[in-house]
Amino acid sequence: MAVVLCGGSSARIDSGRKMNERIRTIGVQFSLDEFSNDPDGAIHRQRSRILMDIEAAGEAVIELAAAQIDENGRLISWSRWRAGQQQMLHWDASSRRINRLPLPASPNVTAVLADAFGPTGDPVEHGYRKVDDHSYEIEEGLGVFRLSFPDDLDRRTFEAVDPVDGQVKSRIGAIRLGDGPVITPEVLEMMAAVPTDARTKFLRPGGG
Repeated sequence: MAVVLCGGSSARIDSGRKMNERIRTIGVQFSLDEFSNDPDGAIHRQRSRILMDIEAAGEAVIELAAAQIDENGRLISWSRWRAGQQQMLHWDASSRRINRLPLPASPNVTAVLADAFGPTGDPVEHGYRKVDDHSYEIEEGLGVFRLSFPDDLDRRTFEAVDPVDGQVKSRIGAIRLGDGPVITPEVLEMMAAVPTDARTKFLRPGGG
């Protein structure tokens, strides 16, 4: 499964923000475990890591880049967006295509981070119900999402759970936030040249 980060579900930006508002870069890293069953019932785990750079002025996102890397260092997917664009560019290795995904609204920092690893603040205020001392759940669409240790980023996990059998389908953890970019030059180079339909399409990391 490729990760798509849109962050537009509840995003609002102040179109009249001050021109002198400081631009900052937020670096986000986390692990993604995905679980599947084979015919004899054995559970398999596939682990990848997500690297995300958010350039923002206040809450308004100016530019966003995210890359998903497997355990062998291979690029699984990437997403890119910049202010003024109505769609997010997304590529994943399974389809070998660059798609343009519509955004419901221009993303803000809070919404992007909530899409990645759950909301900040009191989960109950975001529609979650408390299931034990450390965990909260919410039903969205056909799935259930479980947020554990919401007040402790070092221990926080964000899981997608099958509502029928209760099996965890994916788990986000090992979350790290920083004040600088985390996408390395090597990953940017992989993002800049990706195979599409047996050809190679070159995209400059800062280009369209």
